[in-house]
Amino acid sequence: MIPESVFLSDSRFVDSVTLDFIDPKALLASILPSSALGQSSASRVQPFLKGQEHALEAHFSRLAHLERFYEKNMGTLREFLKQFRNIATSLSKLRSNTPVNLADLFEIKRFLLLYEQLREHYEIESLPGFRFTPLVPALRLLDPEGKRQIFFSLESDYLQALRSELEKTGKQETQEIKRYCELLQKQYEIPVKNQREFILSRTDLRNLAIQKCEWISLLRESTFSLHYEITGGEKTRSIHLKKTEILEEIETEEQRLIDELRRGLQKHADSMIAQMTEVGALDLSLALVAFKKDHRCVYPTIRGQDNNGQKPLSITVENGRNPILEKDCHQKSLHYDPLTISLEEGAALIVGANMGGKTTALKTLGLLVLLTQAGIPAPADHLELPLFSRLFALYKTKEQSGLSGFGSEIVRAKSAFSPFSLSMIDEFASSTNPSEGEALATALVSYSKEVSNQISVFVTHFSKPLAIASNVYTTGILRLEEGQSVNNVEALYRLVDHGLYRLPVHEIPKGAFTVAKALGFSDTILKKATAYLSVG
Repeated sequence: MIPESVFLSDSRFVDSVTLDFIDPKALLASILPSSALGQSSASRVQPFLKGQEHALEAHFSRLAHLERFYEKNMGTLREFLKQFRNIATSLSKLRSNTPVNLADLFEIKRFLLLYEQLREHYEIESLPGFRFTPLVPALRLLDPEGKRQIFFSLESDYLQALRSELEKTGKQETQEIKRYCELLQKQYEIPVKNQREFILSRTDLRNLAIQKCEWISLLRESTFSLHYEITGGEKTRSIHLKKTEILEEIETEEQRLIDELRRGLQKHADSMIAQMTEVGALDLSLALVAFKKDHRCVYPTIRGQDNNGQKPLSITVENGRNPILEKDCHQKSLHYDPLTISLEEGAALIVGANMGGKTTALKTLGLLVLLTQAGIPAPADHLELPLFSRLFALYKTKEQSGLSGFGSEIVRAKSAFSPFSLSMIDEFASSTNPSEGEALATALVSYSKEVSNQISVFVTHFSKPLAIASNVYTTGILRLEEGQSVNNVEALYRLVDHGLYRLPVHEIPKGAFTVAKALGFSDTILKKATAYLSVG
C-alpha cells in the first residue's frame, strides 16, 4: 500500500486536514506491491507538482508499456517478485565497511540469483524508463562454480580439509564416549545411551561412588538432583582438545573467507543497491497497473501551460469514481452516480438538496487529483487536468485550540487560495447566523476570483454566491413521480439522482420542500413554509 504520510512530506502541496477530507487511505491500501522492495518503493512516493508535467507523462507512459508488454504473464511475474526480500541492511554493511556474516552473504546471493532469473526470463533490460544492468560479477563471487543454488556455504581447499579432519575427530570422540557410557552402564547400572550427561536424584546411593570416579565430574546441582558429565580419560580429553582446536581454525578460516568476499562484493554494493531499487520500482509499477485494472482506471491526460505560461487552468472529469464508496453502494444495493464535471480557472459552485452528494462530489474531485499527482491511474472514464502546486480543503472540522467550529473555519480560510492551486470549500460559514454567513461566503467566492491561476469549487446552500461564480452545478435531484411518497430516508436516497448538472439559471433549486413532502411532512406546515418563502 501507499501510506498517506507520503503526501505530508511536503505540506505545501497537501496538509493533514485536506487529506482527512479526501480520505484516500482505504483506496491507497488496495495498491499492493508483491514484495518488500515494492513496498519500500511505495513508501517513497512523491507527488508530481506543477513543472513536472513531462515527468508524470513519462511515468504514465511507462505504466502503459508495462501493461502491454506483460499482458500475458503479468500474474506470473508478480508472483515471482514475491520472492524478493529487502537486503538494504546487508548492502549498507558493505558500503560502510562494516563486518558481514553468513546470513548477510546468504541474503545477497539469494537476491543476485533471483535478479538474474528476472533478467533472463522477463526481459527487464528492454523496459523503457528503467535502468536494469547485469550483476554477474557480484554473483560469480558467491557462486564461483555457477551452480545457481540458493544454498550458500563458504568453501576453500583448506576449509574442506579442516572439515574432514573435524568429522574424523568427531567420530573418535563419539567412540570414546560410547565406551565410557557402556562402562557406566556396567559398573553403576546407569543407562545414558551414548550421551555425555546424566542426572541422578540426591537420594540415589550411587552418588557417593560416582563422585569418586575419575572419568565423571559434577556439572551442577539443585535441591533434588545432581547433574553429571562423562569426561573420560586422558585420550578422551586429548581428542576433545584437538576437536576444539580444529573448530577454532575453521572459524578463523571462515572469517578470512567472509572478509575476502566482503572486499570483493564491496565494489558492487552501489550497483546492487541501484538494482534493488529498480526491482522495487518495477514491483510498484506493476501494482499500479493491477490497480488500474481492478478499479477500471485510466491514465489521465496532463494539461500543461502554453509557451507563455498563459493557458488557463481547466479540469475535465468523465464518470470519475471513488471505488471504495462505489463498492459500498453496490453492497447495499444502492445506485452509485459517478462524477462528471468541467471546471475552469476561477470559482465554480455545487448546489442542491441535502443527501444530494455535493460533498461526495467535492471529495471525489480531490481524490482524482490526489491520485493523479501521485502517479496513480485515476478511476474514471476520462480525466484531463493540470498539475497543481497545492490541493486545499476548507470544511467544518473539529474545534481547534479552543475556537468554535466557525472560528476554525475562519482561521483556515485565511490561506484558502494560492496560484496554481485547487481549493475545495464545503459549506463555508454555514455554522453561523444565516445572513452573516451568506455575506461571508459570497465575499469568499468573490475573493477567490481575484486570485489568478487557480480553481476553486464551493459547495453551498446560499443563493448570493451564484451571481458571482463562473459555473454552477446542481445535484441531488429527486426523481419522484406525482403523489409518490416514501417511508424512510434510505428509500428516499434510492430516488435521488446524485449526478452533477449545469444550472443554466443561477438559482438555488428548491428541493427541500419536495423532500419533506415525500417523507410525509405535514402539509399544513409546508403550506405555511411556502407562504413564508414567498414573503421572503
